[in-house]
Amino acid sequence: VNGDVTAPGAIAALGLMYMRSGNRAIANYLATPDTHFALDYVRPDFIMFRVVAQNLVLWSQIRPLHDWVLDQIPDIINNNIQPITTQQQQQQQLCSSLDG
Repeated sequence: VNGDVTAPGAIAALGLMYMRSGNRAIANYLATPDTHFALDYVRPDFIMFRVVAQNLVLWSQIRPLHDWVLDQIPDIINNNIQPITTQQQQQQQLCSSLDG
């Protein structure tokens, strides 16, 4: 079985089957990886699917707040990113314009 093909459908199915149930066991199953090692084996789009499905299950905990949105970023990612400085932004814009 090719997980790259079946995983998105399985994640969506779990999210929709348990939508608004508040089932913590399913929500924990859909949780994003919490180690660098585990993160290496999950495609970025699958992480997004997991976050969406987890929040479908825990529907009552969704809040229309900026902090809630930021809380959806896995800690392993959030703790290891650095803010982009103005100089870095200029370099990225230059590279993007040169690459077309």
